[in-house]
Amino acid sequence: MKAMAGVLKTLVIILILLIVGALAAAAFQIYQNGECFHIAKKLEAVEPTCTEPGLTEGEACIICGSILKEQEEIPALGHEFGAESCLRCGLDYSMSALSLGSGAEYSLTIGEYIGLNFRLSLTDADVAAGGYVSMRYDNRTERVNLADAEVAADGKYIFSFDVTVLQLTGDVTAQRYTSAGQAVGTAYTASVKGYCDEVLSGNGLDAEKAMIRALLNYAGFCQIYNGTETAETAVNAGLYAAGENPVDDVTDETLTALQSSETGTGLTSMTGMQLSAMILGFDSTARLKFIAEFAEGYDWDDYEITVSGGIEYEASGDILTLKNIAAINLDRYYTVTIRNKADGTELTFGRSVLSVASRYLALEDEKIDDLIKSMYLYNVAAHEYFAAKGE
Repeated sequence: MKAMAGVLKTLVIILILLIVGALAAAAFQIYQNGECFHIAKKLEAVEPTCTEPGLTEGEACIICGSILKEQEEIPALGHEFGAESCLRCGLDYSMSALSLGSGAEYSLTIGEYIGLNFRLSLTDADVAAGGYVSMRYDNRTERVNLADAEVAADGKYIFSFDVTVLQLTGDVTAQRYTSAGQAVGTAYTASVKGYCDEVLSGNGLDAEKAMIRALLNYAGFCQIYNGTETAETAVNAGLYAAGENPVDDVTDETLTALQSSETGTGLTSMTGMQLSAMILGFDSTARLKFIAEFAEGYDWDDYEITVSGGIEYEASGDILTLKNIAAINLDRYYTVTIRNKADGTELTFGRSVLSVASRYLALEDEKIDDLIKSMYLYNVAAHEYFAAKGE
C-alpha cells in the first residue's frame, strides 16, 4: 500500500513538472515572439513625506518586466507648521527662546506665518481649571484656550500670535485669564523686531541670524513698497554695511531663470472659464492669485480644483488664491489642476511664488525689484536655516 502511494506521488510530481515545463516553454516561445501574456506583480505604493514625493501602486510583468500599470508620482506633502515644529514629521524649526521674566519666554516662527510665540509655564491644575490667553496688537485681539495650546518639548505651553511684515515693530501683549475673565499673573509684552534685535546682538546659530536679517530686510522692502517706510525701515532694509545690501548682488537673470520650470505657461481657456492673469500678494506670507473670467452661468462650483503639496487655497469671486506660502516654499512649484465637472475639460499648470514674482521685473520699478530680490534672499536664508536645523 505504501509502495503504491509512493508511486502515485511520484507520478503526480512528474505530471506537475511536465505541465510546468510545458507552460514555461510556451511562455518562453510567446516571449521570444514578442507576445508575452504577462503575469502581473504589484509594485508597492510609496507614501510621500514632507520633503520627498511618493508613488501610487503599479504593476509589472514578472516574465518580461514590462510595466503594466504606471506608478504616478504623488507630490511631497510639505511641512505642516505648528508653533515650533512640523506637526507631521517633527522637524524642529523653532528659533531661540528668549526670557520675558517670571519663567516666561518668547520665540519666533518662520512657518506659514511669522509667529510671535509666548511660551508660558503652566501646571496641569492650571490647564484643568480652564481659562485662556488673550494676545493683543492695536485693535486686534486673539484668544487661545489653555487646553488648545501646543505643548513644546520642554513642557511649556505655546501661544502664537501671527503678524504681518508690516507689523514687526509693534508690541503684542499677552495676558492669561481665568474662564470667568479674571486676569491672572503678569502681562507680557514683546515685538518681533525686539526679538530680532536681541538675537542679532547675542550669541546664536549663524543660520538663525541670517534668517532674521533676511526677514527684516524683506519686511523693510515691503514697507517701502507699501509706502509705510520709517527711519527704522531703512535700518531693516540695510542691516549690513552702510550703502551695501545683498539685493544688489541678485541679478535679474537669476530670477527670470526660475520661469524655466513653469508648466502650462500659457494660461488658456476651458469650457466656461479662462484664467487671464496672475498676481502676487505680499504680506506675512506670499499669496499666489489667478484671475478667472467666467462665461455666463458659470462659477467655481462648476469646477474641481486640486493643488499639489496640500497648500491651502480659496476660490471666491473671480480669484483663485493659493494662500500662506511659507518662506521656505517660495521657490516651490505648485501644480494646479482645474477640471470642468460636466465635460472633463481642464487646465493644468505649475507655478512658484518666485517664478511669478520674477515677471514683475519687466515693470522696471526699483521698489518692486528690491522687494522681489529681498524675497528671493528670504527664501535662500530659509533653506539654509532649515538645513542647519536638520532637514
